[in-house]
Amino acid sequence: MENKASTTVLSLKCFTEYFYSPALAMWRAEEAQLFAALELEGPVLDLGCGDGTFADMIFGKRAHIGVDLSLNNVRKAKRLDTYGSLANADARLLPFKNGAFSAVIGNCVLEHIHGIEQTLQEIARVLRPGGLLVFTVPSEFFSDNLWLTSVLNHVRMPRMARRYAAAKNRRLVHVNVLSEADWAWILTQNGLATVRIERYMSASTTRMFGLLHDVFDIGVGRYNLANGLKQVAVPLRRLGIDKALASTMARALRSHNGNGSEAASGLFIVARKMGEKE
Repeated sequence: MENKASTTVLSLKCFTEYFYSPALAMWRAEEAQLFAALELEGPVLDLGCGDGTFADMIFGKRAHIGVDLSLNNVRKAKRLDTYGSLANADARLLPFKNGAFSAVIGNCVLEHIHGIEQTLQEIARVLRPGGLLVFTVPSEFFSDNLWLTSVLNHVRMPRMARRYAAAKNRRLVHVNVLSEADWAWILTQNGLATVRIERYMSASTTRMFGLLHDVFDIGVGRYNLANGLKQVAVPLRRLGIDKALASTMARALRSHNGNGSEAASGLFIVARKMGEKE
């Protein structure tokens, strides 16, 4: 599976697709650049594929198999027709044979799963010897890099900063927010050797992400600004408002790019299934 889309095109695609949530668009834009550089041998499993939007942007109609816990997401992905086939299943109990895949990808999925070791064991099981697991997750610096956490720590209110960060992680359903070393260790314990770890989403980008997420999250429960815009996405797209907003946001946020920072908030990890003698 290979993709050659340019960085600018991918970025604009993300801001257009996720125009209703600029924070999400920012995060996806950086992830898109990392995944687009991949050249993966098939068959490939997209773990936690969601509605297939991200894979469709990166791989077009060449993605192989998608799996998601949400039946609603699987139905949406089927309508998008990105995958060769789809399955509605739990990542901790995958309905595939041993060694069925050359690669497994997971974009912002593993941080949400309880029982991460069982999930990694299942991934290792369905991978062929030497097969790759490629995934993104928030790093241990995510909470500290949020805008309000930074402000509260700056004015010496660490308790409030911790409360805000904890609330944000609950809102985003973050279960596993680990360091590079922790991920390397847990991967090794489950038969996967770390090949490469790259950081993305710099501290400044994350502060902007956090601010935009808070603004567009204003509301009660699911009734917020982002979901409101999403509900009227079709007429907005017909009017071309999505592309206008996307172009504006992409230009405004271009200066916040800062991949590679040691204290960045995202981790892009590539791991290889170990052989029996390793």
